[in-house]
Amino acid sequence: MIKKLRDFIILNEGFKLKPYRCTAGKMTIGVGYNYEDRGFTTEVLTAILNEGFTEALAYSLLEDDMDMCISALRDTYVWYSQLDEVRMIAVTDMFYNLGADRFSRFKKMIKAFEERNYQEAANQAIDSAWYHQVGDRSKRIVYMIRTGKWGE
Repeated sequence: MIKKLRDFIILNEGFKLKPYRCTAGKMTIGVGYNYEDRGFTTEVLTAILNEGFTEALAYSLLEDDMDMCISALRDTYVWYSQLDEVRMIAVTDMFYNLGADRFSRFKKMIKAFEERNYQEAANQAIDSAWYHQVGDRSKRIVYMIRTGKWGE
């Protein structure tokens, strides 16, 4: 699942070795790493100063963030571990994009997941500002939540 998740996040976030402003206006680099809000560890900053922002470093930050997202989802939402692989990837990507705080505000969607009502979970994702802000990403995620299949 990890490779599929990584590839899906890269598809949705893009991959840039130069800083850019994300759709929220935050300084970002790599695979959607918002360094304006999060900063860098001393270890990462040292690597950037010594070698520049490399592809290997971008992948390392992505892997760390993916692990953090999966752990947070498993620890917070019992239903997450019961999802099929496609829905798990869709939810993890959405969590990666939104962060824990904003994801937790999708109360009706979360309740629908608890009830395994994937149609309603998809409908609740559509009924949000997020859905209209992230373009094709949201359409892919909603399709995956609704059907449990890749596509769209």
